[in-house]
Amino acid sequence: MRGLRMFALAALVLGASLTTGTAAQAAPSAPYNVLAVESTWHDYTFESDINFSRYGTDGVSTYAYGQGGGNLYLWITPPTGTALVPGTFPTTRFADATHAGLDNGIDGQACMDNELPGTLTIHEVQRNQAGDITVFAASYRFPNCKGMSGELRWNSSVGYKLARSSTKFLGWDGTDIGRDAPAKDVTFTVGGTGPVTFGQAAFAGSAPGAFRIKSDTCSGHVFAVGKSCTVSVAAHPTAKGDQTATLTMPDDTAGTRRAVDLHGYGIIGAEGTYYPVDSARILDTRSGNGAPAAKVGAGATLNLQVTGRGNIPSSGVSSVVLNVTVTEGTSASFLTVYPKGVGRPTASNLNFPAGWTGANSVTVRVGDGGQVSIYNHGGNTHVIVDVVGFYAANNEVLNNRGLGNEYVPVKVQRLLDSREWGYGPLGGGDWVTIPLGYTGLTPDIRAVAVNITAVDPTGPGFFTAWNGNNLPPESSTLNFAPHTIVPNLAVVPVMPCPLQNCSEFMSFSVYNHLTSTTHIVVDIVGVYVSGSLETGLRFNPLTPTRIADTREGQGAHVLGPQSITPIEVPGAIAGPKTVAVGLNVTGVTPTDNTFLTLWRTGLPERPTASNLNPARGQTVPNATITLLGTDNRFNVYNHAGNTHLVIDVSGTFDIPPYQLERPPAVRSLTGGQLPSLTPNYPVAALTRP
Repeated sequence: MRGLRMFALAALVLGASLTTGTAAQAAPSAPYNVLAVESTWHDYTFESDINFSRYGTDGVSTYAYGQGGGNLYLWITPPTGTALVPGTFPTTRFADATHAGLDNGIDGQACMDNELPGTLTIHEVQRNQAGDITVFAASYRFPNCKGMSGELRWNSSVGYKLARSSTKFLGWDGTDIGRDAPAKDVTFTVGGTGPVTFGQAAFAGSAPGAFRIKSDTCSGHVFAVGKSCTVSVAAHPTAKGDQTATLTMPDDTAGTRRAVDLHGYGIIGAEGTYYPVDSARILDTRSGNGAPAAKVGAGATLNLQVTGRGNIPSSGVSSVVLNVTVTEGTSASFLTVYPKGVGRPTASNLNFPAGWTGANSVTVRVGDGGQVSIYNHGGNTHVIVDVVGFYAANNEVLNNRGLGNEYVPVKVQRLLDSREWGYGPLGGGDWVTIPLGYTGLTPDIRAVAVNITAVDPTGPGFFTAWNGNNLPPESSTLNFAPHTIVPNLAVVPVMPCPLQNCSEFMSFSVYNHLTSTTHIVVDIVGVYVSGSLETGLRFNPLTPTRIADTREGQGAHVLGPQSITPIEVPGAIAGPKTVAVGLNVTGVTPTDNTFLTLWRTGLPERPTASNLNPARGQTVPNATITLLGTDNRFNVYNHAGNTHLVIDVSGTFDIPPYQLERPPAVRSLTGGQLPSLTPNYPVAALTRP
């Protein structure tokens, strides 16, 4: 079968003699001399330079000449042994006893072969005394030939309808599966001599669900000659790779519809994936790093540049993971870390008494100019900030850093408890290397989310958690005072391959600075795995939002001893694909030494791990990543005494857009059975210089 290869050349050759996707001119006046061709590839309309002549015994031959010698032709012949008369006839390329002949082409190349049937409707035929046709009007259509149809008028007063699309093809580069690509417009313009009625725009083809109509001023409306309307379309891939469809716009022209071919390409994008970086100090008000060398005063706000510093890209960053430390505060106070450019929220990230040195993990959305704001409520205090990673805002980072990592929640388990492992407390200058492994995940683990707790230190000091490669950095992960219990959530990169046997286990290390000795407890809450596994969650950063404050009766009331209190996350925060939430949890002035544990509702048992350990009268914060039950809630257990509780949400961990098949009620990746540690990975190893 011969195809339509000639159309691409003809579009260049015919030049100004055809109208393709431009605004229609005013309606022509009768008598009409027109040769119009419409197809899924191109639309051509000739309203001048048309040659009309006899073809065969009683057929007609029509040529339309363009610039440079190009031409469009249409040959029509009646069924064998008959004459052309008004009526509707089936067609093939060459007439026979039951079919009229219909042939169309450009520059001598036909589109239609014998096996392609069509339809010819003759509206008007007039002849002179010699039998020559002097007036002729017909509509034709052979849909199997790229939807080709058209109108022919020769000295005729019979009107005709035309509709043109501004393009026959819309294409998009790689688009995240489940996301809308930027919308593109198709404009439909009415030509001919009368108004055109449009039907309902729709998609057809192999992947109609991979595209969306964003706006439509055409469907169901009637437009006069010269008027236009627009349909806006966006690719919305539902799978990786090529996806195609056709936008169809029905109308009451001879062609019966407009058609635009669509092509999209689905990719696994980077948005919401995590990129660990080597820990870097980007603020130290004691030395003037990142801000003037001065304490942050009461009621003051420090704006800190985070993008483009400390191994963080200059753009394409949605949020950063920071370890924020205060020291030498002159009074009890709290810090609030939030995106620059938004109103300061009521949330807090780090609550501290006078003279205290301590840290908390903070995940915060990046604000105006790639900056975050740090507010100090009371007194004067030095502030230190170390950056340990970032989440991607878009695909800008793909070219330089590849696809990031997704968060996989795991069964909360204890990786290390030096009170029970036989080595005694971790001495000053010692470090411990902690291995872990998960079936099906181990080689792809790039970072871990762990809760690290210092228990009963002999003096002040701090821990640094790092991947264990080379010497530990000077940045702090957790600061502790003598005879306290201090936890902190840390997102820690693992030792790179091939420096360890990655097929069996991954590892990270914790170093005890200074000279104090302390017991150490490490609990695993999640792992970050390569996004190529397509098994994890993506992070959606929020402006810090308070969901509970028992001091004011918000979300719950004061927590009693050995009580379990459910906390609900509002639907405006936790959507149907939300599995976990990033929280800052603060225990406020308990009446006894206690610990708090958070876990999702619906589990038969409370985890043995703790999230924060406030002493009597203390106000202690800690970051957590907490799973939600199917009811959008999680539990909080308070062990002893009565305590107030404040909870702020920093973001949500959501099922990625590409996991379109996930039912809204699913709150864990494995239907409630979270991954457990493999039983054969090595035990933690102590290193003493």
